[in-house]
Amino acid sequence: MNAINYGDEKSDIAVVGMFSHERRSYVISAANHGIGVKEADKDKIVKGRYRSLDAQTEATGEGLGLKIAARIVHLHGGTLELTQLTNPTIVSILLPKTAV
Repeated sequence: MNAINYGDEKSDIAVVGMFSHERRSYVISAANHGIGVKEADKDKIVKGRYRSLDAQTEATGEGLGLKIAARIVHLHGGTLELTQLTNPTIVSILLPKTAV
């Protein structure tokens, strides 16, 4: 939902799935072009109840989406990572091969 809410109106959203032999994990990544994430906000937005000033002007919300997603992924033995912060912003879910 964040890719839609914070992406440029005419920007495509790319979703890619693959297996990373290097990380021995299945990887699902979503990318969009939009407001991006500042380095200083990176850890805060995954911990929850935080919305950057840029995000507050773009869309409504409580700042819980990535925290909830990260928790669900964690319960399945994986991690949620912001792998690229701006244009495109890329959020990746990594699930170890043993967890699937």
